[in-house]
Amino acid sequence: LLNASDIFDYTNGETIESLKSDLAFVGGYWGYKSKTFDKYLFPLLNPIGKYNVKIFGNQAWPGMHYCGFIPDDLVRNVFSSATICPNLSEPHSQDFGMDINERSFKILSNKSFCISDYTSSLAEQVFTNDELVFVKSPDEFIDRVDYFIKNPEERLPYIKRGYETVMNNHTYFHRTAQICEELGLEKEKNDCMKGLKNFLGESN
Repeated sequence: LLNASDIFDYTNGETIESLKSDLAFVGGYWGYKSKTFDKYLFPLLNPIGKYNVKIFGNQAWPGMHYCGFIPDDLVRNVFSSATICPNLSEPHSQDFGMDINERSFKILSNKSFCISDYTSSLAEQVFTNDELVFVKSPDEFIDRVDYFIKNPEERLPYIKRGYETVMNNHTYFHRTAQICEELGLEKEKNDCMKGLKNFLGESN
């Protein structure tokens, strides 16, 4: 089963003045994945002040843009308060096109805007309707970040398409319903989808 969005934690974020940023990233910094972070994110951190970047995570990042640990229930507000929320993959995903991480689902279900590095599995099997802005190099990533910061209104069609795709296909209600279907539990499957409809009715 694919990853999906936990919509209890990753919908209905609020824009918070103290959390506003041009770009926000939530995740730990560690050796293997730093090979991606160092190429994509770190060029945006200098010169200091060019971009307002906020980074949160349970592992410390080098540099002054690291804002520390943030509880799960506030991550949605970080996303909502950012102009851009990047999705960055591990090196093997970029090299071989496999592996679909959870971050893009979280960002899109929160009606936030995402620029993602390109992996064929994500671009060709999941988000095929222009929901994400995919980039294939660090230079292209920096170019797209700069463009959408200067043209924030152009994010809106991506946000709309992304939200609809995730809510129609990629929540954990959907994944649980898939499991129930495989087990022949038709009532439980239907109950899962009713639960999703009830959630959406309460939150929209």
